Amino acid sequence: MKPIFYLLVSSILLVSCQSADNSVNEAFERNSENLKGLLETWENQDVDGSMAYLADDFIDVGTGFNEPDRNKEEHKARMTMMMSTMKPTMKNAVFLPGVDSTTLEADGSVRYYGTWNFAIGEKNEDLMVYGTAEFNEEGKVTSLAHYADFNMMMMQIMPAEAYERNSENLKGLLKTWENQDVDGSMAYLADDFVEVGTGFNEPDRNKEEHKAQMTMMMSMMKPTMKNAVFLPGVDSTTLEADGSVRYYGTWNFAIGEKNEDLMVYGTAEFNEEGKVTSLAHYADFNMMMMQIMPAEVMEQMAGNATK
Repeated sequence: MKPIFYLLVSSILLVSCQSADNSVNEAFERNSENLKGLLETWENQDVDGSMAYLADDFIDVGTGFNEPDRNKEEHKARMTMMMSTMKPTMKNAVFLPGVDSTTLEADGSVRYYGTWNFAIGEKNEDLMVYGTAEFNEEGKVTSLAHYADFNMMMMQIMPAEAYERNSENLKGLLKTWENQDVDGSMAYLADDFVEVGTGFNEPDRNKEEHKAQMTMMMSMMKPTMKNAVFLPGVDSTTLEADGSVRYYGTWNFAIGEKNEDLMVYGTAEFNEEGKVTSLAHYADFNMMMMQIMPAEVMEQMAGNATK
């Protein structure tokens, strides 16, 4: 009897495993077809149609640096903006079964590798992508994540007119500082300009406060920019090129015969007219100032900063 019993149990377990495997395989086949359907709506720039493939609790996982996750409505808004400016085309896609991150067993999720081509007018750029999609029991996508260098692609393909104009304006602003021309520098700043305070407890300054600070500094020292590199900035939420400008460089500050180099990273935002609306600099200004400034001047500047 025992051999018969063991044979019966083994048969039941085998059938059960095969049934489970078939269930997972069927889920993968269904879900991969749904993912292909979703990607096809993107190719057709059909954002409304794409929503039918997404669960109500859908999450678009933010995979970029500091990129937030997006819910279904936020994802729709972002896709609407993207599709209004560019035409995506998928090439050479390969779809593979995904696995549960804990059990490492196939779970009906889908992974894909492929190349998206993005076109704006006559310009287009290829982007290699790895994507992951999770699904609910109805075959709706509950989460979607893409891993690729979207920022670089956007910089290559997006219209550069705003960035080029703004970077030239920023260079012009920095040139007025080299010439110690504070009045001239004001022409590059918007009325609602803000100089962002990046030091410890340093306050933001409006246009007039910034002018007063620069006037005091320029009356005491001569700045000279060396080895500046200007790069396109991106929107902190969408991570897409937005016409803002980032720059890296070395400022040399001179007072009489004393001078000191200071490596700087700067960010500048602009309005539609190309005027600077915000400016932030990241560097160890305090250490530089202590190296070249007379002590009584440092005390005066510290007093002004706390007012």
